[in-house]
Amino acid sequence: MNNRKILYGISEYMGEPGRMTDITVAIDKLDKIGEENVFAELRDKGISLEAVEKIRPLLTLSGTPREKLVLMAKILEHTSVGMKGIEETQKIMHCLEGLSLINMMKLILLWPGDLIITPVQSLK
Repeated sequence: MNNRKILYGISEYMGEPGRMTDITVAIDKLDKIGEENVFAELRDKGISLEAVEKIRPLLTLSGTPREKLVLMAKILEHTSVGMKGIEETQKIMHCLEGLSLINMMKLILLWPGDLIITPVQSLK
């Protein structure tokens, strides 16, 4: 399951709503080149230091899937598209809880494009 509205909300939160692709392509390299090199690439693409620093907390979210969404909602509370994506994801998570499946799921902010809820066993 994915929700690009959350990623658009992140670019909007950064003050760069038209740059979602640039932002997500750079952040997709996080595991390969590390946080500081990702930030340098974003800066090289013309994204301000202030905008780049805004995403730092999103890269270190921890907790249960629901706790991560709550934290994201606090960060994205002023982005209508991002909040719509969070609300949609919360509804799906509510359904998973009703089926007693939520404890078998992991929430991943995957770049460039998706907020993923995936079965824990598929991550091994």
